Amino acid sequence: MNRARHTLFTGLALLLAVAAPLDAFVGVDRGELLFTLAPGQGASSRVTVSNNGKERSTVSLAIDDFSIADGKPIFDSQAHGRALAARLTAFPTSFELEPGESREVQVIMDPGDGPFEPGTSWAVLFVQTSRLADMVPPGGDRQVQVRLVERVGVFVFADAEPEPRPVPSDVEITGLERADGKMFLAVRNPSRYLRLVTEGYVVVTPLDGRPAERWPVQTFRLLPESLMRHEIPVPASAVGLGKCNVLVVLDYGAEDLVAGEQEFEF
Repeated sequence: MNRARHTLFTGLALLLAVAAPLDAFVGVDRGELLFTLAPGQGASSRVTVSNNGKERSTVSLAIDDFSIADGKPIFDSQAHGRALAARLTAFPTSFELEPGESREVQVIMDPGDGPFEPGTSWAVLFVQTSRLADMVPPGGDRQVQVRLVERVGVFVFADAEPEPRPVPSDVEITGLERADGKMFLAVRNPSRYLRLVTEGYVVVTPLDGRPAERWPVQTFRLLPESLMRHEIPVPASAVGLGKCNVLVVLDYGAEDLVAGEQEFEF
């Protein structure tokens, strides 16, 4: 059994959302694509795009670079040493979808001859749809027509010189916070590689002697060289537990688990 690296802390030291405030009408079957970046070794993958709305829609595709700040992607089209967009092509770049119709999009990676910076490179595939809709402005009775645009992002990651397994024991839980009935982890990934938390759990032990509860932590990605804030849902069974010791344990593929604990009131 792995030995947990344990941190006691107090207080506190991010996938791209759909951009439309109205009913969503475009969907994709996956949130990320993974490649290996090696000289001369091209690769391809597929994404299925669906029209979930009730009207015919035009779909367009674009691949952009992004930067990472405060553990979150910043979609600024910024090129950098590990920018991947120039090595990617999506086909087709535009098409029409009838209501309920789906279509596969091919994403092709042409790495060229390099050289590549060791670590994970990244880009984002934007899937955008637009349609005209009739709306009545508040306080008015004259109908106007507006164009609604929705954009969904699919992250694309590629590793150059993939890390050996097990990966280094360097991921750290730096904080745990309770806010608005939710619980948030702050997790630092100091490496140049994308990391995957494959398993995790929370043990909540009431300080009044009642039995402890154990909750699973869902799989999530840690962006390279980032401090990320990850939400852990709090189940209804936790309401009324009072003061508790909360222990969080994560497994991301290193020899040791990473853990941290904090006292909270539920």
